Amino acid sequence: MVPDHLGGDHQERGRGCSDRPSRARSVDVRIVAATNRDLAGEVKQGRFREDLYFRLNVFPIKVPALRERRGDIGMLARKFVSEASKRLGVPTPTITPADERNLEQYGWPGNVRELQNVVERGVILARGATGTMARRRSSVSSQQPWRRG
Repeated sequence: MVPDHLGGDHQERGRGCSDRPSRARSVDVRIVAATNRDLAGEVKQGRFREDLYFRLNVFPIKVPALRERRGDIGMLARKFVSEASKRLGVPTPTITPADERNLEQYGWPGNVRELQNVVERGVILARGATGTMARRRSSVSSQQPWRRG
């Protein structure tokens, strides 16, 4: 709990204070939090604070894991290839239909972040050469989806 002279309960309602009451400022804050855990279940088992759960659970949004929406993988991979190529200042390699099939067959335990990292690694390993990601996949670890298929 925050002491009253530092804002106390007012902070939850969008108003906070510094150590000097004359410096109070109104604020409008929204918290966006993500987890792969069932927080209601965690609360029931005593592993997550109930008060924090109710503060965060204003507008829950369930986003399925990437493995549950394989149809999005190709679109996300192309987006990540484009972004990584621009950021690295290299030509954009092409993702072929075979590359997409390989990516879709992988389980993605690391979800979208893992896809983004794998695609960025592919762009880096392409070393700015034009062509497809498939031509570069032999340089990627055998545990990565570029080598499947």
